[in-house]
Amino acid sequence: MIHPNMATMLSFVTTDAEVSHESLSKALKQVTDRTYNQITVDGDCSTNDMVLVMANGQAKNKTLNEDHPEWSTFFKALELVSKSLAKQIARDGEGATKLIEVQVTGAATERGARQISKA
Repeated sequence: MIHPNMATMLSFVTTDAEVSHESLSKALKQVTDRTYNQITVDGDCSTNDMVLVMANGQAKNKTLNEDHPEWSTFFKALELVSKSLAKQIARDGEGATKLIEVQVTGAATERGARQISKA
């Protein structure tokens, strides 16, 4: 059963960066919607799922948030890691033998593109 909002999966991402809690929460929500919540193996959902991101601040950088000049770099890295992990989860899904990626262009809305891609 892999058809998230998230479904029967656990994902843990860690960083040594100092990141504001509010900004990290927003970033995780956006990234999860674009990555983990886009995969499906059999179309069935379950309630046993979680994605967690932890930032311990050991890098001793100036706290990252949406106004920080390096925010887009951090966000893109979080998205890249999450996309890779999501694909690995789909690739390893129950009985999966293939990984198919669908890209929708020209949809009026992102929501519409998501619906089309999962049809």
